[in-house]
Amino acid sequence: MPLFPGVEQTVIALADAGFEIAVATGKARRGLDKVLNENPHLAARISASRCADETRSKPDPLMLEQLLDHYALPPEAAVMVGDTVHDMEMAVAAGVLPLGVLCGVHDTQRLTQAGAALCLPDPSFLLREVG
Repeated sequence: MPLFPGVEQTVIALADAGFEIAVATGKARRGLDKVLNENPHLAARISASRCADETRSKPDPLMLEQLLDHYALPPEAAVMVGDTVHDMEMAVAAGVLPLGVLCGVHDTQRLTQAGAALCLPDPSFLLREVG
């Protein structure tokens, strides 16, 4: 499965700048591991992950709550970047800032209605916001 445009460069740049990067995915662990094995530079920068076969699936907030616990962070210290309404709804339920990206499944209107605070054309636009 190919990565969305900008994902690899953004994750690498953010991790190298000192941000902790986690993955909260609807994929099964086997699927995520396959993606990470095919992208070792990306995998090296992801410090935690939760998959749908390990916890409750999106939009339930448990996946994000477990990641917040892993890092010992309050919700307001985290950002959820996602391309679906399920990502936005999960972030809202967990009290995490929801940011939508438009390179995936849902459009600006659907992401915003689901709670996205901001919608970016692709993940690389995050580098402009934190740069």
